[in-house]
Amino acid sequence: MSVSKPLLHSVFWGLFSLFSAASILTRFDLFAPYIPSHLLSFVLFFHGPIVFMTGYLEANVHAEDHDLPRLFRLAVTLAFTFLSVVCFQELDIGFGPIDPTPPAAFPPLQRLAWFLTFSFGMGFANFMAADNLLLPVVRGLVRPFRKAILPVGLLLSGTMGFVLAMVLRLVFAGSIFARAEEWIDRLSSPWVAVAAGLLFTALVGRLSNRE
Repeated sequence: MSVSKPLLHSVFWGLFSLFSAASILTRFDLFAPYIPSHLLSFVLFFHGPIVFMTGYLEANVHAEDHDLPRLFRLAVTLAFTFLSVVCFQELDIGFGPIDPTPPAAFPPLQRLAWFLTFSFGMGFANFMAADNLLLPVVRGLVRPFRKAILPVGLLLSGTMGFVLAMVLRLVFAGSIFARAEEWIDRLSSPWVAVAAGLLFTALVGRLSNRE
């Protein structure tokens, strides 16, 4: 089986898009109480492996000079949207008016409209951010697997995503995350943290594009 087959990519990225879209809806505060906590944890955790497998397939498509399909753009956009919403909510931050958590005084329909606006409605901005921040990092990390055959490359990439997801889960659950929240609260502006993140991802992206 060739990694360049369009059907393989379309099926994977199509399923990934549906999964991420459903995952975003689980973060809406009026839906979340009705979803089992272990399912919410699984949804967050499973994004690690599939994001890295997506990065592996994307790197191989670029290597073979094929154009990336719209389903790929949709998949990475929704994945980045989900991860962004999680970070906004878990860190309890917002950048100006950009905050997926609606004001508590809003009625249900208005709360839903607010959430959809600052999640799905940010699609173009989130794709640009994913293309310039998320993908360069993932592409650089899966670079050693690019010469492996498809099943092995996907397995190795998924395993790396699995391990990193486990690490992030421990960070979010432990004192490191608590200290990070305190550090962010002390900043005069959350854009200082954003600038640090942009600097890190730009550096990794620069290194990942080196042959």
